[in-house]
Amino acid sequence: MVYPGGPSKGCYTCRARKVKCDEARPVCKRCVKGNRVCGGYRNLNNKGSSRKRSGQEDPMAKLLANLPVSTAANSGHLPYQERDNICAFIKLIARLPQGRGLHGGLLTAVPPVLAELEQSIIASSPLPSALSALFLTFVSDKSDVKDHGTLTEAMACYGKALQLTRQLMEHLDEQRRCELVMTIFVLAMYEDLNSEDHARPTSNSHLEGAMAFVRSQKCRSFGEDTTRKIYSALLTRALFTCFDDIKSDTPFIFTLNDLQLLHHGLATEKVTDYLNLYNSALLIIHLQLRDLERDAWPSFPSNGVVAAAGATRANSLLAAITSIEYQMSEWPSTLPPESKYVTTQLSSEKNIDLWTRTAYIYPTLGAGYDWSRYRMLQILAHSLRLRAYRLLANSLYGHCLVLPNTQLADIASGTAMTHSKIRALAHDTCASLPYHLGYRTSPGSERRYPSEALPEGKYPRRLSALHISWALYVAGIAEGIDSAQRFWISHQLTIMNREMGIGKAAVLAELVRRAAALETQNVA
Repeated sequence: MVYPGGPSKGCYTCRARKVKCDEARPVCKRCVKGNRVCGGYRNLNNKGSSRKRSGQEDPMAKLLANLPVSTAANSGHLPYQERDNICAFIKLIARLPQGRGLHGGLLTAVPPVLAELEQSIIASSPLPSALSALFLTFVSDKSDVKDHGTLTEAMACYGKALQLTRQLMEHLDEQRRCELVMTIFVLAMYEDLNSEDHARPTSNSHLEGAMAFVRSQKCRSFGEDTTRKIYSALLTRALFTCFDDIKSDTPFIFTLNDLQLLHHGLATEKVTDYLNLYNSALLIIHLQLRDLERDAWPSFPSNGVVAAAGATRANSLLAAITSIEYQMSEWPSTLPPESKYVTTQLSSEKNIDLWTRTAYIYPTLGAGYDWSRYRMLQILAHSLRLRAYRLLANSLYGHCLVLPNTQLADIASGTAMTHSKIRALAHDTCASLPYHLGYRTSPGSERRYPSEALPEGKYPRRLSALHISWALYVAGIAEGIDSAQRFWISHQLTIMNREMGIGKAAVLAELVRRAAALETQNVA
């Protein structure tokens, strides 16, 4: 066969599988038929060219431009055929690599929920209005006067969604339970884009409402796909609150019993969702450590019996953390070739907006999201280990006979090694940023993306920034990171807020900035 010359025009998934791609846009039919995540296509134009100059059309922009929202915004009543249009619209977004991974694939569960709504109740459903508010905000630019009308329409949809949500909660039908929880979560996503409320650093009023509602319900089987995706999204958001500086007696967003039931449900599924399984296991240990810190810590200096029991419990939790860390270390080896990333070295130009020259290139945005979440779980596991070490050290300092003094040296060595592992994970997260956010070679220049990254575009990149912002926050807030890296991470989060309109990024940037300032003071 004669080589025709030039790079392959196939999608990333087909190229990784070494099969012929049909090159259909925005996702190839071969991937859809095989029920695979299409990784999208490379931008084969010159590196410095943008889509606007090259005349290519952003598929996400085309979809969002046709969003059917006017009926819901103006009257609050959604005709039956309009509901079908929204279902079709969300299905298209969910097939794109940028939308499929959003909050653990939550949007892919929306069409089934909407499809179950009968014509008699579609007008009273808050979900279409909540989705309209979310997508209208997503396509708007808060700094552009021309978009103020779009933002006003989004607020009208939001207000209507709130009204219908209250009505649905007052007269809740068990069959509409998923619809209600999903609506609240969509409203939480809307607030993340808009709000810069520093009173709720990693949460918001809607998310807290969704958690409270879930706590009040009995845990269901995870065999049903929609329920699993909703709980998965809630589990991910619960992860971030483990790094909040809150009192040990502040109620957690899940109860210990809820998490144990969730973990058991995930562990018994036919198709194991490993990342959520690790997530639930680590959150269980987080709550157990909180209980130990609250009940045993104050008694360590004066009560040897309590200190001994606390040290024994801390050692038990350390063993559990070690077990989970080992299980998580096996996760990368289970991935298919189309989910693994490659490492590249970017040019060493002056004023380059990078933490290091190393950059990780993912075959799909979905793969990038999974790796970011995996690193967050690893950082959480190491952070829990550090808390358990402190409990042990406190018992030893207060009562030298509780445990051998040699364990103090082991704790010091383990703490140093854990800090080193956290720094390595933070470096990996920073190395992923050029793929998700791009970089500049000089102040004011256009953002560049690694040559093998997915084609740039306003909406795909905004979704990518929304995802990587949380991973950056975890990397920036974790113990063991030096102040210089924290300040750099804070600056990247500020860029996400200023240039991409992600309100929550401003809150996260301030939290990381405070941690950096505290780190600087401690060093001084």
